[in-house]
Amino acid sequence: AQALLCTASLQVEPLERQPLEGMWARLSPVPTPRGEVAAAELNGKLYVFGGFGPGATANEEYDATANTWRQRAPIPQGVDHPAAAAVGGKIYLIGGFSGRFGPVNTVWSYEPGTDGWTRRADMPTPRGALAAAVVDGKIYAIGGRGAAGDVGAVEEYDPTTNTWRPRASLPTPRDHIAIAVVGSKIYVIGG
Repeated sequence: AQALLCTASLQVEPLERQPLEGMWARLSPVPTPRGEVAAAELNGKLYVFGGFGPGATANEEYDATANTWRQRAPIPQGVDHPAAAAVGGKIYLIGGFSGRFGPVNTVWSYEPGTDGWTRRADMPTPRGALAAAVVDGKIYAIGGRGAAGDVGAVEEYDPTTNTWRPRASLPTPRDHIAIAVVGSKIYVIGG
């Protein structure tokens, strides 16, 4: 198995690690250099969304087999620090900051097959620097930073009904967290 690393800095060289050999190889550069992006995998392709500066509306698709990037339909609303999650053949881009750290609650679904965006129900708590995870077909938007500081909100989105509902808040509000799913449990790290 191979892992792909796209740095969160303004560097444009993603690197591919060969775990058995312990070596790194340069891959095709990301077309739009930027930081504070969201990324998700769907159908074997990696999608990178938003970011600081000229990349705020960028939507770029990476094909690991061909080692190529291509520009896709731009995000209708430019954001940095969003979260992304793939479920049901679509990628959901959630929240983020618009402009200079102005938290937003917008949710967009992106369908690679049609290269089109659809506005979805707004997330109840506007925030950026949040994380998103999928469990049992539902998306969980966790933590982040709102207008008044760190947020402990955990909100569940059901793509089938296009509705949100609150879940138990984080015991400690935090932003810039890492999350992972094991089975049906979400683990929140750092922040």
